[in-house]
Amino acid sequence: MYKHVLAAIDVVEDVQPALDEALRLCVAAGARLAVVHVVTPYQYPSQWMGPALQLLPQYREQVAAWMSNTEKQVRALVETQQQVVGYAGEIEVIVRQGPAADGIADCVAQGHYDLLVMAAHARRGLGRALLGSVTDAILRRVEIPVLVVRARAKHA
Repeated sequence: MYKHVLAAIDVVEDVQPALDEALRLCVAAGARLAVVHVVTPYQYPSQWMGPALQLLPQYREQVAAWMSNTEKQVRALVETQQQVVGYAGEIEVIVRQGPAADGIADCVAQGHYDLLVMAAHARRGLGRALLGSVTDAILRRVEIPVLVVRARAKHA
């Protein structure tokens, strides 16, 4: 059975299905849980505005503050769902910057996880072509089992 699970969540999208599944699995298996959120390039201006901005001290301070706030937001989401599901263990929260697939794959490579849980958004057509599929990239890059949970459909 699994001993250390990593759940990859996206606070911009619907995080609950993957996080809930990871929490329930950890309760049943008595496993430890870590949660990773990766701030992707379209959320992080320096990726598309150029490296020159990174030289400005006030910009670096603003990014540090923004990352800290993002970590607080992730922790709050995780703690809420932890109480709902009834997971009593401690949860490690990891927030990274960069392309989502790179951040998740790097986190898997650097940790000692034996399962990755993540949601798939099942985008089709132009949405998939423009955004790609983080899940597809992860399935090709990591060497541990990946449990893919279907994200809930958004209502129009």
